[in-house]
Amino acid sequence: MKTHKLPALLLAVVLVIACAAPALAIDALSYDGSDVSFIKADGSPFGMFTPQEGTTAALDGDNVVIHYVPKNTTVYNGIHWGAVSDAALTKDVAFNEDGSFDITVGKDKCGTAIPVAPIKAKDGATTADQYYLAIPAADKLSAATPSLISPAPFTGDSVDFVKADGSQFGMFTPQEGTTAALDGDNVVIHYVPKNKTVYNGIHWGLIDDAALTKDVAFNEDGSFDITVGKDKCGTLVPVAPIKAKDGATTADQYYLAIPAADKLSAPAAKGEALTITNTTSMFKADTASLESGDAGSVLVVALSGSTYKFVFKGTYDEAVANGDQRASWIEGKENSNGKLEFRIPVAAGETVIPVVSISNTYLTKYENGENALARAFYPRQFAIDAEAKTLVVGDYAVSAALEVTNNLKMFKVSSASLAVVGGPNSNNYKADLALVMGSDSYNAAYVGRASEIGADTAVIDLAEGNEFALPVKWVAEFGKPETLVSLLEKPFIVSFRSAKNGTWYERQFTLNESAATLLIDEAPAEPSFTDVPATSVFFDAVEWAFDKGITNGVTETTFAPTSPCTRAQILTFIWRAQGCPSATAGNPFTDVKESDYYYGAALWAVEKGLISGSASTLEPNAACTRIDAVTYLWLAAGSPAAQTTSSFSDVTGDTGAVNWAVEKGITDGKTAATFAPLDTCARAEIVAFLYRADKA
Repeated sequence: MKTHKLPALLLAVVLVIACAAPALAIDALSYDGSDVSFIKADGSPFGMFTPQEGTTAALDGDNVVIHYVPKNTTVYNGIHWGAVSDAALTKDVAFNEDGSFDITVGKDKCGTAIPVAPIKAKDGATTADQYYLAIPAADKLSAATPSLISPAPFTGDSVDFVKADGSQFGMFTPQEGTTAALDGDNVVIHYVPKNKTVYNGIHWGLIDDAALTKDVAFNEDGSFDITVGKDKCGTLVPVAPIKAKDGATTADQYYLAIPAADKLSAPAAKGEALTITNTTSMFKADTASLESGDAGSVLVVALSGSTYKFVFKGTYDEAVANGDQRASWIEGKENSNGKLEFRIPVAAGETVIPVVSISNTYLTKYENGENALARAFYPRQFAIDAEAKTLVVGDYAVSAALEVTNNLKMFKVSSASLAVVGGPNSNNYKADLALVMGSDSYNAAYVGRASEIGADTAVIDLAEGNEFALPVKWVAEFGKPETLVSLLEKPFIVSFRSAKNGTWYERQFTLNESAATLLIDEAPAEPSFTDVPATSVFFDAVEWAFDKGITNGVTETTFAPTSPCTRAQILTFIWRAQGCPSATAGNPFTDVKESDYYYGAALWAVEKGLISGSASTLEPNAACTRIDAVTYLWLAAGSPAAQTTSSFSDVTGDTGAVNWAVEKGITDGKTAATFAPLDTCARAEIVAFLYRADKA
């Protein structure tokens, strides 16, 4: 928890004063002056520290509270309490930003001049001469302001914000999550106010203080954390809320109400220190402890480096899904050793905690638009053994058992699991399907089709225990998580080599990570074209057309399913589907040559009446529209009459072809109400129309 120590006027920070330094044995001098001052050993004033307006010294119980404003506020920035020749020249009192300083000393120092050594701002050195802080006798000091130094009593049961009359300050009504607990001689308070936007800090004191300093800054979520002395229990401490808009405060004085000590909860249980084992050099813990409390446990980890300011509790995929919602990130806070410390909640029974460390470097680049946010995510994990008091820190590594459904009789699988190490940005990233076979009948595997395997193709050998480690996730280009390739959640092909005859046999796997299931089936026939996979809605139609010789594709391996279909192509497809009949008519077209692949189809189409022979051009490369396609098919079928009438709003005139196509299930239109007759047909659509017409 972040704490803020209160100013000297409130917390009465008592300095332990060394009246004699080992080297000079300097004693405090007697002093009978009326004002607090800085003097030399002979009693003359130290010019640069001549007290200015605003310097005060007041009694507060057994203490003297001093606010000192020196004449020169720039040359020095602190005071060492002791002799100028002390071996360790520590800055015991740091100056405020305006060059003043605040200290509290015991009442027994009244009427004395205490040896001090001013510290220079330039080089941290001190003066050549010894100086003294002169404190008047007690009877020459004023009493401290009662409202500021001596808070009013409070008898309530819980920490609160109240007005002078004891009524509650509505905007600061404590919300769920507000706590106040004893911790030794202190009270540790975490306060969650009702309104988290109007104010962004608190001045510890009166609303009319000349310097309205923000002594307590609010956290990003609008809460704040403070620690006060136990002596403030059962009191109302004056405070001034600071407005976020203009830095002003409220018109009324408010008070932080702190219950009596016997009404506060005991401090949270201290954490059990854990013995750390770091397994990766890129993410190492320096210290770790496990805190247990009523609300659950918290793993407190301080990292050895400063590479990561934030972590996210969860897996890489969960971090990517969470995106830039930083309220879900855990921010490291600097501890007393200067290390970033993270507080990670631990659920009951949780022993392995997945976290994602977020790289400062790549987070900055993301903010500058230089890379994706996911580039900053590095999956890690903490493995806790509470009983042994140990913590193992390393890269994310998990193996999840899969429920196997095997639909193959001659392919035995004993068990399967998904093993993941690291993440897409990790050097050692891998996500493998660990497949334990029922026998050693297969001695090698390859993720892909058997036809892809050549003499130099790397295959996966059967490992000890009859196990195959099959990659199912990888990054195509290291450092670019956007190139992640995943075979999960969809069918993929794995080929296995028979140990008996060396033949490769293909199987289809479907691995569902979220459901932790693996389905094994016969592999479907290998697609004739790489751009029409077995999962395509056009797969059956294209394979039928290829088998029938209706199309050979645009290349040996591609069909170009989304490319526009031309008039020459559809007439050729229909002609081939009819068995490539010969035509007796002559060629009426000036743009059709005997050497063209569609020559026979064009002449046949004229003879069958699919197109007019009176035109002098075919325009073979013109795009075929949807109305053209169903009209050609309808005419090729003999112009049969349909028994039903379609009701498309965008089809007018003679609708015989459209009515027939809908009735035969060749097409249902673009929508329930429209046919889109003038839309260009893609090659896959045309083949699908032909296929359905053939099956009708």
